[in-house]
Amino acid sequence: QITSRENKPANEPDGYITEDGRIWGTYIHGLFENDGFRKAWLASIDMQSTVSNFGHERAAAYDRLADVLESSLNISMLDSIISTGVT
Repeated sequence: QITSRENKPANEPDGYITEDGRIWGTYIHGLFENDGFRKAWLASIDMQSTVSNFGHERAAAYDRLADVLESSLNISMLDSIISTGVT
């Protein structure tokens, strides 16, 4: 249940949960990116988070992807195509 949106009261249903409570889902984008929520939720199901800072982990993954792209692509040619187009 969504109880507030943009600091204003709300009363909107969200997501789904099975009758036994074992399966649930939500449309709230980025919910598990919130370190505090993720840790609290995992603790509620007797699990522990292996990621202490999601933002840092995501940035590190993007850095690894950038390294692969830089070593695999001709970045200066791509910059030229973006700047001047293909002739």
